[in-house]
Amino acid sequence: MAIWESGRIAVGAPECAPGFSERQWASSYSGPNLRDMWHQGCANITFSMRRRVCDICMGRNLVSPANFAMRFPDYDPAIFEMAPNARCRGTQDYCCWASDLERIGKEWKRLEADVDREVRGAEKRSRAYYNKMTGEADRIMKHAAACKEWLSQITRKEARKKQNRRRCAYVIAENVYN
Repeated sequence: MAIWESGRIAVGAPECAPGFSERQWASSYSGPNLRDMWHQGCANITFSMRRRVCDICMGRNLVSPANFAMRFPDYDPAIFEMAPNARCRGTQDYCCWASDLERIGKEWKRLEADVDREVRGAEKRSRAYYNKMTGEADRIMKHAAACKEWLSQITRKEARKKQNRRRCAYVIAENVYN
């Protein structure tokens, strides 16, 4: 068993995120960065986006259904279904990360062009890609839900510890001053 896997198991962290090595995954929940983003001291982990980002970068990089056509005028809105998403702050919309949409959109556009040109097998490849990407997005979202629950449990546990320390300090202070 690798040291990264041992560490993950020791802290009770969920299995690796889809597409991550044990080392990358360990760095995501314990280190200062996740994937391609580097924000020292940033505590915000958006598990569904598989990134640790600050609020400023979140605002710059999230794409909502409302601004999709403006940001990606040449892409089919169907790519929105193929990318992992997170709820946009202050709205009921689900948003996707711009670089995820760009990556998926480029391939989808190429596949759809083949379908339009009636290239043999293009429709089958297009459907297969769509199924693959929606399946991957679904796996990421399910994994993100497990991670959020794990983080919630840790937060509750830490809150209980803090409350117990306060109680102990109060009891000690009460005994000292009485």
